[in-house]
Amino acid sequence: MADSSELRAYWACTDCGVDAWALGEYGYTVIRSVWSMAYPDYARGVGVGSSRPCIGCLEARLGRVLTAADFVLPQAPEPRLSARLNSRLNGQG
Repeated sequence: MADSSELRAYWACTDCGVDAWALGEYGYTVIRSVWSMAYPDYARGVGVGSSRPCIGCLEARLGRVLTAADFVLPQAPEPRLSARLNSRLNGQG
């Protein structure tokens, strides 16, 4: 079983290093075209499974705010998630 430092490292935003788990910005999945815009090398297998950006960094890579249509499955906002992620899931980005 992983210790807390390993879990924090796993959930660290790959761009800014913030603890995305503690922030409440984890467990979301965006559609492939959105991910490919943010991570152009992804289609070639570069970084697959190793990129876990916080919402702010993902949006910075995209140059825009995420919308509800960017997520794979309709996902209801949840209290455990950040206000920022919940607002995107609601389409209120």
